[in-house]
Amino acid sequence: MFVNLIFKSIYMKLLVLTVNKNDSTSFYRANGVLHDLKNQMPLEITSMNFSELKDMSWANLVLFDAVFMQRPYQSVALKMAQYCRELNLPVWVDFDDYLLEIPSDNRSHALFNNQQTKETIVKILQLANVVTVSTHALKKGFSEANQNIHVIPNAFNTKLFNYRQNKVQTEKTMLWRGSETHSLDLFFYGDEIYSNQQKFTDWNFLYFG
Repeated sequence: MFVNLIFKSIYMKLLVLTVNKNDSTSFYRANGVLHDLKNQMPLEITSMNFSELKDMSWANLVLFDAVFMQRPYQSVALKMAQYCRELNLPVWVDFDDYLLEIPSDNRSHALFNNQQTKETIVKILQLANVVTVSTHALKKGFSEANQNIHVIPNAFNTKLFNYRQNKVQTEKTMLWRGSETHSLDLFFYGDEIYSNQQKFTDWNFLYFG
């Protein structure tokens, strides 16, 4: 497993760097689920946002065995990746979106659709010892920058919520969830969706996000 490529000691210290450790992507790909590694091995996790790296130096970094970067795209992330490689500190990079081609209807299009940001992402990928992504399509998309890519689907922390014990009788329901970044996806199939709503009147079609 890819974990063995990074973690080779008996006891490990992992520095987790995120854009926002409280956002949804961190919930299912970083801080929300990395506790599972702690169940597999003796592991100590320190979590920080990239914005908190102002005072980080070799004196801090040598205390860790590896660095995990979730969705890195900023210049500070690139500098950290370069610094870690100079210190022979393994770098693990994770992406759940193809940030090199953000659609124009996405609110983050202006942020990522510039040459500098794209070059920064590619350089970070090239510096990474190992890369994890959420889908095989992402693996293919990033493969030119790094060959050591592993697919790990988005995870869900089952310890935070209790499952309902008894099955409840429910009505037939079709549920769509998505933020405004996926509105175009919904509108693209609008005619088909509307047609099916008229055809399958015994189903409830619910939308939220």
